[in-house]
Order: sequence, then C-alpha cells, then structure tokens
Amino acid sequence: MQFRSGHATHPNWRMAAELAISQLGSAQEAQQLGQRDWVGFVYFTEPFFAHAAELIKHLRQRTGVQDWVGSSATAVACGGAEYLDEPAVVIMLGHFPTGSVRPFSGLQRPPQREEKNAQGNYLAHSALAHVDPATHDIPELFTDMGHKLHSGLVFGGISSGREHTAQVANTVFSGGMSGMIFADSVRMITRVSQGCQPLSPIRKVTAAEGHFLLGLDQQPALEQLLSDLGGGSGQIISEKYLGKLSHGLFIAQVDNNTSGQGPADYLVRNVVGIDPARGSLAVGLQLEEGDSIFFCSRDTDVARADLIRVCTEIRDEMESVHALTGASIKGALFISCVGRGANLFGEMGAEVRLIQSQLGDIPLLGFYASGEVARSRLYTHTAVLTVFF
Repeated sequence: MQFRSGHATHPNWRMAAELAISQLGSAQEAQQLGQRDWVGFVYFTEPFFAHAAELIKHLRQRTGVQDWVGSSATAVACGGAEYLDEPAVVIMLGHFPTGSVRPFSGLQRPPQREEKNAQGNYLAHSALAHVDPATHDIPELFTDMGHKLHSGLVFGGISSGREHTAQVANTVFSGGMSGMIFADSVRMITRVSQGCQPLSPIRKVTAAEGHFLLGLDQQPALEQLLSDLGGGSGQIISEKYLGKLSHGLFIAQVDNNTSGQGPADYLVRNVVGIDPARGSLAVGLQLEEGDSIFFCSRDTDVARADLIRVCTEIRDEMESVHALTGASIKGALFISCVGRGANLFGEMGAEVRLIQSQLGDIPLLGFYASGEVARSRLYTHTAVLTVFF
C-alpha cells in the first residue's frame, strides 16, 4: 500500500483543490495515479458545501483517480494542519491491493458478508462509514452495518456542520450512510481514544425511565451526583471539582459485555438537565436498571495522555508486525469529535501533531465529527485512529 496527501485553504474551491493536488507528487507521478487500485479520500469544510459536486469532479479529472469517498465537516485535518470554520480541502490517495476496496452507498451496495475473491479474501471485511446527522436511528445503522461485515469493524463518523452537511461516495449525498468497504487483504489497526476524566467511581443504575436517571446505588441520582462532586443533598459542589467542570459534565455508560477490550469501552453522553423535585438527571442516552455508569468531564491532560496511550499501543503492535513481515505504517485516517481539536487541545493542529510525534510523519487525513464510530459503536468526545500497513 502507498498513500499521498495534500491540503490547502483558499476562498476559491478550485484553487484550494489545485494547491492540495500539487502536494501529491510530480507531474509524472500524478499521471500514474489514474491507474487501477488508487482511491481517494476527501474532507472539506462547510464553505465548499455548495461546490461539493464540482470539487469531486475536478479531483477525479485532475488525478485520474475515479473512486472518492469523504464528507463535509466543521473542521478538517491533514498532516499537522487543522482547518476550522475556514474554506479548506484535505485529500489523501491510497493504493490498495487489487480489488480490495470499493465505495458503498444507497446506490452502490456492498459485497455480501461471506463473498470472497479469487484469492480467497473476504470482500466485505471492514468499512469506513460517513453518516448524515439527520439520519434516523444512527446507532442501529452502524450496528446493522457491522453485521454485514466479516470482521464487524466499522469506523468513521457523523458529518458535522453549522447548517449543511454532505457525504461523498463517488456521488455527493445528503442522507443515509456511505463510505468505503475493505477486503481482509487491507491490513489496519483501529483504536479509540477517550478524553474524559472520571469524577466518580463506577455506579449501578437502580432506577431509570428512558433518558431520565432516577437512582444510583439505591440513592436518588442527583443526591449521588452531588455527593460524588464533593457535596451532598442541598449542598454546593466542592471547589476542587468546579475547574474540572469547565468543559462540561458528562455521563459514561460502561459496556459490561466487552470486558478485556481496554479502557475505551464506555460511551460518553451529556448530562442535559436536573430535576431537584424528583432528584433525577436528564441524560443523553437511555439507561436501564443494572447499567454501570460514572460521571466525568472533558480534560485536556487526560485527552493528551490517552491519545499517547493509543499511539503507543499501535506502535508496539506495529513493532511486532514489522518483526514478522517487515510491514510499516503507510497512512492513517483520524476522526475526532468537534469538541476536541483546538477546542480541547488549545491550538490548531495540536491533536494531529501529537499523533505525528508518536507515529512519525505519515500521511494522515481526518475530520472532526458530530459522533465517532469504532467497532460499529457510536461514541462521542473521542478520537478514532486507524492506521494502514
């Protein structure tokens, strides 16, 4: 596999595309890109939404690469650069084993789960997926997609935008899911990085009604929350916790069915309101009696440390792979939460530069999503890093 990437910002979409294309290599190398088995990944910011179809057509004509997938987003990233709320496009070209990748959408159906090629490779092994945020039942959609894949691995994200979003799978779409299907001959590693600091121990849900959390460990939920934050019923939150709440208060649902898969196996959602009369909390997920949860808040130091942990795991695994096969990381896709990036790390590009400092100057492309997907599960406030080797 080979990867090349480019990025640019410019008020004119055509100029931005040309500046990004110019970083892909020499003119002679560019002529070779139209050969079979090259595919393109593209992310662009909302100012280019109205020109999305023209942009994809231009990329196809100028590179010769016919298959493109991607999404619009509030912010996009490439290499060590991050673009937020400014006209920008980032692209990456990947050269994969023959017949191992294909776009999918409502117009292009993926291969059957057990379908193989002549070499015996499963054609629908894993998938990169982009979803319109207005689509109904998004978590179930990702779960269903996972069932259609031999490995069950779906990674990707929900398109983000202030007003408009679009997805790309050769054609520009609004609505539903689209992306790229990978055969099992495409070797990759996917990891999830959390960015939240626990504010409480893990507690058991003892009463709940849909999105309303009523009881924790046989205590009213609000009373238990205040106790965990250093106060009690009718008391103020302890001063030591106030600073930690500057990035918001969240609830994390622990997945009791995936023990042994590491610290990333919890789903973070917002605490959206309280009801002092009932002693309850309104939360951004549906809970049931017996669920395990803890309270948390976004934290820059924790996010940085956990992203380093993820990169270290990937680096360690790649050292073992390299010792056996000689393979090394060729390229990477990075989908992070819109609340991360400069909003959490303090400066533009800090998050992707941290990845480069850990994994080297590899071709790296990504966008900031309204929800991130890994292992066919919908996360928030996370970063999903996938490396190809």
